[in-house]
Parts: sequence; structure tokens; C-alpha cells
Amino acid sequence: MIQWDEKWLEFDMRKFLTQMKPKLAPYSMVRGATFINFPDDSLKPEVHEKSYYGMNYQELRRIKKVWDSDNFFNWSQGIELPKTSSPQAAKIKDEDLMKNIPAAEFIVEEQVLTDVLANQQWESYRPTSTDVYGNEALPELVY
Repeated sequence: MIQWDEKWLEFDMRKFLTQMKPKLAPYSMVRGATFINFPDDSLKPEVHEKSYYGMNYQELRRIKKVWDSDNFFNWSQGIELPKTSSPQAAKIKDEDLMKNIPAAEFIVEEQVLTDVLANQQWESYRPTSTDVYGNEALPELVY
């Protein structure tokens, strides 16, 4: 897992993510696909299932209804329970829907998202003097 803990690495993080996403795109099975082991907060909520699971998401929803009808295993980018639809709803094949949606429609503006997340996670550019276990993270001379 890639994780940056220091706010001063923000520009490096943005550069890395901007360069890495297009490099992974050719290996996707469907347009707008995302690597499942890399939770992507830039995905819009209505498309995360298609992006992560492709055309399998309908079958995964059916399985979830059988085995997890109480939605115990709930995650913001996980499989949702099947939605109830009205009988008048038009039947559209997922393959046709996916062909008409450009990959850009799957994501929110990453610059805005990164700014929001950075402001939530870091109070300042200065590293803390101790790590999460209470040990000294950096020598005092660095400060």
C-alpha cells in the first residue's frame, strides 16, 4: 500500500497518481476500470461498482442479497444490495451504458478532492515529534 504521512509530499503524491492512473488504464477490462486493491476516493458513488467489478456487479449484488441481506459488510465502495426498480423502468444493457460513458465521467476532479483530503488529514506542514506509538519520530535537532 502506498501511503504518505507528510503534507509536504502533497505535490509528489498528486504527480505520482496523475502519472500512474493512465499507465494502469490499458490493463482494465472495461472503460473506467479501477484497481480494486487501491480504493479510489475520486470515483463518483454511482459508478464505483461498475468501475471495480465491471459487468460482474449485478451477479455480486444478487449474491450479497442471499448471503448479506442485512448489509453487515458495508463499505462506501463495496457491493450494494440490489435496488428495487419500477416495472416501467426501461431495460438498458450495462454494456451499452458503459460504451457511452467516457472514463472522465467516472471521477470527480482530483485536485479538489486532494485539497479536501489534505485539509482533513494534516493540520500543518510540520511533522510531529512523536510517532503514533509515542516514540520519538525525528530528532529534536531537525526542528
